[in-house]
Amino acid sequence: MSDFAISDVLPGRLNALVKNLMAQMGITDPNEAVRRVNAGEWVVNMVKRLARVGEITLPARPDAFDPAAFYKTRESLYVWDGFRDRILPAARPVESLPAIKAISFDLAKPANDAEIRRELPEHHVFENAFAFSAYLAGMILRQPKGRAGALLANGYANIFYVRGVNAEVFAVSVRWNSDGGEWCVRAYPRLDRRWVAGYRVFSSNCLPAEASAQAG
Repeated sequence: MSDFAISDVLPGRLNALVKNLMAQMGITDPNEAVRRVNAGEWVVNMVKRLARVGEITLPARPDAFDPAAFYKTRESLYVWDGFRDRILPAARPVESLPAIKAISFDLAKPANDAEIRRELPEHHVFENAFAFSAYLAGMILRQPKGRAGALLANGYANIFYVRGVNAEVFAVSVRWNSDGGEWCVRAYPRLDRRWVAGYRVFSSNCLPAEASAQAG
């Protein structure tokens, strides 16, 4: 069998293939696509690891919010040291927060952080630890006693990628513990450990809700 060459592909089909791959990777800038190819980061899988669930709105937070006061272990909430040590120190207050859109995906098969992040939109990291802490608090408060909502409440992890201390990105896990009747919040360094199929991943799209709606 002869070796494959790009020149063997009809130009129109090659263009369609590249556009399809960029869409799968959540990339809109061709230069970014080239950078990823050159860095060996472009991995194409016949079966995608993430299945899109949908878009949610995280409401505006015009009120004062103190992450250190909210994220304390108490009835209905258990906060692990990893979250307190890796996320809260980077949560510097801001005056107010606009409503934003976030996108959720379910894991179709086990995957580690690197594999998950390759399939997420380009701007999936929650860059502001304070904003993330405030929005997450709102999500938890809207689902008391493990009530159904945007967060899975079946014991499976809800995963967010958040920029925390030393500008490092951590995987924040939020789970409902039915035995203890509490939401459990942790933050992990990114590891090769695989998250289980059925877990949910949330992506920030970094756009205020109104701008996102107009763009869509």
